[in-house]
Amino acid sequence: MADLTALSDAELCALAVAAMEADPEHDRDESWAIVSALRRRGSQPMFDQARAWCGARDAGLRRLGANVLGQLGPAGERPFASVSTPLLEGLLGDPDESVVSCALTALGHLGTGDTATICALASSPSDRVRYSVAWCLGRRHQPQALATLIALSRDLDAEVRDWATFGLGSLADADGPEIRQALVDRLDDDDAETRAEAMLGLVRRNDPRGDHAVAAALTQPDVRSQVQEAADLIAQRGRVDD
Repeated sequence: MADLTALSDAELCALAVAAMEADPEHDRDESWAIVSALRRRGSQPMFDQARAWCGARDAGLRRLGANVLGQLGPAGERPFASVSTPLLEGLLGDPDESVVSCALTALGHLGTGDTATICALASSPSDRVRYSVAWCLGRRHQPQALATLIALSRDLDAEVRDWATFGLGSLADADGPEIRQALVDRLDDDDAETRAEAMLGLVRRNDPRGDHAVAAALTQPDVRSQVQEAADLIAQRGRVDD
């Protein structure tokens, strides 16, 4: 691949469109490298281009626009967050589920967007959209966001359950009977990643049910990284108590 930093904005945008046409779902590392290069430009012209893409007739271009807006500008600054938010919220009603998913992910990166509108999409028939809702809500602590994550932790799709459980257990600091019970309910989940996230979430809250589950999991041949992290927390707690 050419040196992306040496390209003009126009050349980089043309390369991004060509990559989108060749790889509509952005499955290739090369496609994401181009998106990242667009984001790093962080300029008004780049925002204007991404805004135009968000209004394009082609769904691939709308996805591209959302992907750029979600992290446009220097990390930690996001100077275009406020003007990007209404554009991304407008894509939440897009007829293409992949566009909706990208818009949700972008709003999650920015930490913006109307929480009620985002939560309403948790009832989408699309696994991809529900997963993106869980991703978007992971760092939001409003009661509605937490209630939605609890509901998504019971989703039929394993990846949705996994991310919702991660959001409840590790991204959120909120505690309470409802959150703990949601985590306990996932201790016997069919998905190993979801079970591990539930254990870690309970251990982070000093819930003995998490400790017992971790002790049992450590006897198994395949110990997930979350289980080991939880075991380390338990050990640290024991040293402090000593």
